[in-house]
Amino acid sequence: MTVLIPSAGLGSRLKPQTNFFNKTMISIDNLPAISHIINSYDIKTDFIIALGYKGKHLKEYLQYYHTKNKFKFINIQNYSGPGSSLNTTLQRCSKEIKSDFIFHVNDAIIKQKISQNFDNDTLFISNKYSKSNYFRKISIKKKKIDNIYSKNYKPKKKIIYSYIGVAYIKDYISFNKIINNNNNDLGELNYFKISCSNSTLDYKKISNWYDTGNHHTLNDTVRELSKFQNLSKLDESIYFKSNRVIKFYVSKPLVKKRVIRAKILNKSVPKILSSSKYFYSYNYVKGDVFANSNPSLYDFKKLMIFLEKKLWLSTDYKFKKTFKKQCENFYYHKTKLRIKSFYQIYKISDNENIINGKKYPKLINLISSIDWKIINDGIPVLFHGDLHFENIIKTKKSFKLIDWRDSFDKNLKVGDIYYDFAKLYHGLLVKHSFVKNNNFYIFLKNKTIKIHIKKFKGYEKIIKFFLQYIKKSNYSLYKLNIITALIFLNISPLHSGRYGIFLYFLGKKMLGDTINNYKNEKII
Repeated sequence: MTVLIPSAGLGSRLKPQTNFFNKTMISIDNLPAISHIINSYDIKTDFIIALGYKGKHLKEYLQYYHTKNKFKFINIQNYSGPGSSLNTTLQRCSKEIKSDFIFHVNDAIIKQKISQNFDNDTLFISNKYSKSNYFRKISIKKKKIDNIYSKNYKPKKKIIYSYIGVAYIKDYISFNKIINNNNNDLGELNYFKISCSNSTLDYKKISNWYDTGNHHTLNDTVRELSKFQNLSKLDESIYFKSNRVIKFYVSKPLVKKRVIRAKILNKSVPKILSSSKYFYSYNYVKGDVFANSNPSLYDFKKLMIFLEKKLWLSTDYKFKKTFKKQCENFYYHKTKLRIKSFYQIYKISDNENIINGKKYPKLINLISSIDWKIINDGIPVLFHGDLHFENIIKTKKSFKLIDWRDSFDKNLKVGDIYYDFAKLYHGLLVKHSFVKNNNFYIFLKNKTIKIHIKKFKGYEKIIKFFLQYIKKSNYSLYKLNIITALIFLNISPLHSGRYGIFLYFLGKKMLGDTINNYKNEKII
């Protein structure tokens, strides 16, 4: 059997999550949505995949991580703007359709094996979302589909079902003719409306259907299917397949640098098994994510010893002026670019704000008040670059670090130890599991902001010890707090929804508080 999956569209209903990659790559229960679709079919199935928007990511993923499946890729040039439509995609694919087939939209997940034995044209339907305006409606009469309605149809007495976007086409010759003779936006339904009028259109009720086509249904699907969900980022994702961890990035240089850095970090990180332009993978590390292990103060002290011996190795780095410039690029210039990106994504401008009842100046003024000479005087060491508890695996004997940063500015070998310190600290202040469970609050009204995140009591002793460690080791608490605030600001455009906005104002508040606290003190 052949299955046609059109995946050329922009996924505009899911923006900003689809700003940088095709919606089929959105992670659902630690697999991209496309994998869930493919896994619902027999391994011998022939797939036709229509590629368009960010299709190179999708194609590479399928070629590298679904090696046992057979794919025919069709490039759709006109996937956006005037003349683009599902019908246009189907017209382009019709040349490759040479037998009966199943049409399967790229945002419909069915968590069961799909039968490939049908007598007549068949629409897959469900009573899920039947009262919403998200899907076309179907009515049934005498065990046949009686009518196909618009998404906005509101029935009075009839029992109505949702058409889920999956269907079997028996007469592929007629289908191809009908598709090529129409230029509307009905897509495959141009064909099925004729079958319906002839009373030959069957249906198949699906109970295990999950949609990912808009924010509402995607959130429902994530909640219902995902046992564990990483914090979503707009330009990267992580998947788990066949005991492998697969990292996906939209940036090819970033992947290349991470693979190089894995060799530099050596045994403190997992060994890379394979890599391509947009992906790399490594074996799943057995152990507990440090954040999920309810680490004690004793555990944290052991971690710090590990980091001192295995990671934060001082180097005889000769290019001190160059490193200061790299710190400036990394802390100052990158922050300005990320803040600009945040404003563009969230349509928020820089203003004076009242945050939790306290007045804060414009962010640009706060950034100008930072003692950049001190901040840019970094200490070069072998570094991780994203060192928080979610990226630390506690194994039986030691620790393993995952999701290392690709570079410190352009430096792949060394980075500022304060950046690793600040990454640890930011994770202690904002526990990621609390964010995943929406245990944070943000309220915006004009220029008045209220933010709050639940504090984890288990970290109180760890935070106290960590701040003492910084002070006793003659490191600067000022630098720690400033760089931590910069981290919150920098990651704000990388996260979607309310959390991105929360991070921005948390970073602004912390920056303002730190500058104010050290206003009349000698900074070290």
